[in-house]
Amino acid sequence: MIDNLKPLTFDHLMRWILREQKKSGSIFGVRDFYQANPFKTLPIADDRIETPFGPAAGPHTQYAQSIIAAYAAGCRFFELRTVCPRHIKQDPEISIGSEAINVEGAGNLTFKEAYEEYCKAWVALKVLSVEYKMGGMDNFVFNISAGYTFEDFKSPEMTEFLDKMYDARKSEIFGECIEYLRDNIGMFQNFTEEDIDDISPMISHGISICTPIDCSINELENIARYLMVNRKFDIGIKLNSAMLGYEYCRNTLDSMGYFDIEISRDTIEKCVRYYDVVPIINKLMGIAGKEGRLFGVKLTGAFPIVGGIERSKELKLSGKAIFPLSVALAAKLSDDFDGRLRIAFSGGADANNVEDIYEAGVWPITMNTTILKPGGFNRFKQFSYTFNEWSYNDRFGTRTGLLRRMAERARENNHYTKPVKSDTLKRKAGRIPMVDCFIAPCVEGCPIGQDITGYLNLIDEERYTEALRTIIDKNPLPFITGSICTHECMSNCTRIFYEKAVKIRDAKLVAAQNGYDGVIDELHPKPPVGRKLNIAIVGGGPCGMSSAFFLAREGHKVTIYDCFEKPGGVVRYVIPDFRIPTDRVDKDFGFLKALNVDFRGNHKIEKLEELKEYDKTILAMGVSNVNKLDIPGIKCITADEFMFKYKERKGKLNIGANVVIIGGSNIAVDTARAVKRVKGVRNVYIIYRRNRRFMPANDEELQLALSEGIELFECMMPFEYSDGYLKCHVTRLPEDAVDRYSPVYDTDEVISVPADDVITAIGVRVDTTFYRENGINMYESGLPIINDDTLESNIPGVFIGGECRIGSATVVEAIADARKIADAILKEFENMVADDSEGRPGLGYSGVSYYNINRPDDRRNAGRRVFDNRLSGLYARKGILREPHYRNDGGRCLDCSRLCENCVDVCPNRANVEIKVPGNPVPQVLHIDRLCNECGNCDTFCPYEGAPYKEKFTLYDTIEDFEAGTNEGLVFTHDGSAFTIRINKKDGLKVFRVSRIEAAEFNGIGTDLCNLIATIYQEYKYLII
Repeated sequence: MIDNLKPLTFDHLMRWILREQKKSGSIFGVRDFYQANPFKTLPIADDRIETPFGPAAGPHTQYAQSIIAAYAAGCRFFELRTVCPRHIKQDPEISIGSEAINVEGAGNLTFKEAYEEYCKAWVALKVLSVEYKMGGMDNFVFNISAGYTFEDFKSPEMTEFLDKMYDARKSEIFGECIEYLRDNIGMFQNFTEEDIDDISPMISHGISICTPIDCSINELENIARYLMVNRKFDIGIKLNSAMLGYEYCRNTLDSMGYFDIEISRDTIEKCVRYYDVVPIINKLMGIAGKEGRLFGVKLTGAFPIVGGIERSKELKLSGKAIFPLSVALAAKLSDDFDGRLRIAFSGGADANNVEDIYEAGVWPITMNTTILKPGGFNRFKQFSYTFNEWSYNDRFGTRTGLLRRMAERARENNHYTKPVKSDTLKRKAGRIPMVDCFIAPCVEGCPIGQDITGYLNLIDEERYTEALRTIIDKNPLPFITGSICTHECMSNCTRIFYEKAVKIRDAKLVAAQNGYDGVIDELHPKPPVGRKLNIAIVGGGPCGMSSAFFLAREGHKVTIYDCFEKPGGVVRYVIPDFRIPTDRVDKDFGFLKALNVDFRGNHKIEKLEELKEYDKTILAMGVSNVNKLDIPGIKCITADEFMFKYKERKGKLNIGANVVIIGGSNIAVDTARAVKRVKGVRNVYIIYRRNRRFMPANDEELQLALSEGIELFECMMPFEYSDGYLKCHVTRLPEDAVDRYSPVYDTDEVISVPADDVITAIGVRVDTTFYRENGINMYESGLPIINDDTLESNIPGVFIGGECRIGSATVVEAIADARKIADAILKEFENMVADDSEGRPGLGYSGVSYYNINRPDDRRNAGRRVFDNRLSGLYARKGILREPHYRNDGGRCLDCSRLCENCVDVCPNRANVEIKVPGNPVPQVLHIDRLCNECGNCDTFCPYEGAPYKEKFTLYDTIEDFEAGTNEGLVFTHDGSAFTIRINKKDGLKVFRVSRIEAAEFNGIGTDLCNLIATIYQEYKYLII
């Protein structure tokens, strides 16, 4: 809780570090410390640093534990959080998405508190460098960030602060830290009394100057001159990319897709102008040379924007969105100063560009936004090992040409641009569990709940047959889904926060292609228990094929009737070969043949009476009615009609040179791409009444269409055709539109599009004729009335699934329906057999799926040895950015069901910690109340709807803090022998006072929570004051 926020004492810091490292091999959650070569350094003023990067001024340099974690990960340059006499303590707010938005100046510490944190961190890093052989004791730099006006810099508070930073012997805290080390020197193995004497009291002699965006040139010059001449500090002045001008900034953001980021022309125009700054920089460079001080500029401060987080007044944009602006400013300065100006960089640096930035002669490089994402401080380790392979060069000079190329490329690089259809991760509903909270978002997003992480691990190990076994346990169409699945799993992949989702769909196809022979040879129906059921399935599309697989696998006799000659339905007869070759449909049908499924093609079922010999009937005949659009002046054809002819005639069609496709679905995009391949077609246009953001089509497929030269017209509604042109009203969406179901309004503006032929792809609907003629009850909409749990209709034994149940459906949604129907039939059969066998054990249906790794209970029983072996490898993947592999991408999987800890990673203050409970292979997460300032960053990345800082089990510092809080949690007594706990019972929050650890379970706390509490007390006592 923000009011309970308390910095750690130096004593507590040291105990925490030493004991966590001994127990877990980590320091504040950072494993595999970077051990630098103390003889490989770069010069910076009178100091040297082992790596040219570190955290920027912000949440990662506010508290000592954060600075320590960054050092352990390899950082050697620390830009401390900005201090100012007029800073008002306020709650920080952070919003990290495609762009990062935060509150300007939000901080929690007073001047005195900030100094004490920096001093404790300074001394602690001296100790760590020796104790854990992380590098040279003096090979890192603290850089002060301070603001904002000349009066602020001359204030008594700032004067005292700078005096103590220059010489810490003037402060009490420095003496206390040194005294503590002398009194407790026996705690250390490598750090000695002699090392204590070598700790320099000069914490910093460098300052980055922060000024308001409307700071005058004279004010900036006065501050810089004062600090160099009067205070003898090395300085860098922070410049904002807003000085490039409103038009340039607006055009750059728009070109990258950040249309929704609002910037104020007035604010930008108040910013100091670029060509006014250049003469001042020249003057200050001269003063620095005369005074023997280091001078440079820091690029860039966070960019000023309008709107955003509720309650915020002044907001700033940071991260990858501003990288092109920041590097463009760097290129401009490098050019105007012929490479002689020292430039430090911050705006949007990450693992994708840090090498280029350094190679361009721009360093130190500091970061915030990338470290606020999953992986957290561990992301620094990738930079550490990158620079470990580089040879340093003491010669300084920036490279203008490289900086220009970086700026140009960045505006079109997908890493920096904003996806038009940003992935909105589906968060699991409900509160976060107190224990065993890890889930795999990909599995949660999959309609059939496949063990995705399981088969990705097997693919990564090239165990393809085992991987395919795992896949077909729940997905009998691996070739089809491996080709055209809408992959909701990928839209929920945690890797999106790193770079790109794991290529789950592609990996599935790799497993199918390489594991097919092994699986098909061993695939046989199970021996039936009792008599076989005789089951009819009407429709040989994805739902029909999947139902047949699940039921035939259990030993039952299944017959599929279909109006087409071969199985596959729309997938075979409508979806083009460039999306999925028909031989892949045949491969999936091969599984059914191995299970003795009888397919009867060219056999259309008109009446249920024809199927009366069967025990059960499944209707999975898809949809045959498509929505049509009447446009005066032209007869449109439907996408289904066109695509059927396209596949039947292998693309040899007679069609005009200019073709318009109306609609925004996947079939609309498929149709457009097919039309483009027809000989004689020159121009293909897709017209959609809303904008691209709300198109139901998969963005990946749309990107392919656009790359093939197909044009997309957004926000247009056709109303008339004449003289070879399709006339369209321009439409307008309401400002608060949130999805494709928001209303659309016509405007008076009309645009004409050349069109020789018009194809419509505006949806499908269920054909009600069959239902009406066979007595199946329907809603007014024409959809059948079914039991939601079993998908059984009003006619006993008749089940309905797939598109004929809900209208348009994806392949994986059809499989989900098939699974539900099969489960219902097999469950009924199990009960029937159990009755026949008088309840004898071992008979009946045990369930379609034998294993679900995503359930905590199954994870515990998955095999301790396998889990532990995997865990170390998963820790190593955290924070490491890697581009997808075209064939085998399983190595990028973070295996979130086994190790999530996003909340642990992304907390700048280290307020969420990992607890390993003996006997439970799943690590637990404990929230530390005294370290949390409620920034909300853990909420952003949690796969649950809940917020970890509000809902995870919480350790309180004092009974007063406990009583003021509302989280479920506990507070220990001073000797730790007893505790007070608050937990959520059925009748609300309840408080218990427990006299001893062993008694916890008897107070209704529960075994899992009791074990967690006992572990905290027995093995993580350093967390308790």
